[in-house]
Amino acid sequence: TCGAGSDTRLWLSKADDSGRDFFTLPIPGPDVTKPHSLQTKLSLGKRFALVIQQTSTAGTPVQEQLVVVLLDPNKDGDFSDAKIQKTIDLGMRPPAAAGNCALCFDAYGRYAVVSSPASGLLTVLSLTKMSVVARFNVGGAPGRIVSVGAAEHFH
Repeated sequence: TCGAGSDTRLWLSKADDSGRDFFTLPIPGPDVTKPHSLQTKLSLGKRFALVIQQTSTAGTPVQEQLVVVLLDPNKDGDFSDAKIQKTIDLGMRPPAAAGNCALCFDAYGRYAVVSSPASGLLTVLSLTKMSVVARFNVGGAPGRIVSVGAAEHFH
């Protein structure tokens, strides 16, 4: 990822010997945001990239966002058809709030959890339904999330 605000881009390239150049997907966001916490996940046969658009600009409250990108909509192994699947508001960052958002997944890749240190919220997203299933106000500044579980299969 690179850029800021409406000039943010997700850069992609085919990892083979084709010599294909990089291609980009615009990631929209408020002008005072920058991409943070890019992660990819395979979930029930679909490949996703999740990008958090957050700000550290003091004095400007702004809606931070989670952008969910479907990397290979037609499942042909070529990500040049990547598209934004959903944009989810994570909450307003108060002026001068510090801390970076964090992102993790459950062991099966069905849920993502995003922290918002500025608002003290954890947001749980269903990757199968592309919807927010829960929000928890944990207070403080949650800046790190660890997923533990499914020992018999994944951890």
